[in-house]
Amino acid sequence: MAGNIRELMSRIRRAMVMCERSLITPECLDLDRREGQRIIATLEEARTTAEMEAIRNSMQKTAVI
Repeated sequence: MAGNIRELMSRIRRAMVMCERSLITPECLDLDRREGQRIIATLEEARTTAEMEAIRNSMQKTAVI
């Protein structure tokens, strides 16, 4: 997980220096390379998904599943 945070920080720092606009966009972060369509979730859907993943992870760690 720490590697993901370092990668995100690196991308943000690079975008702050290299982006020519006042607003950092996915293109500035090199996130526009994805192929296919992205699924756009509402905040409620994202929260529900995150809660479900947290519960599953906790259950796996305690060997309930």
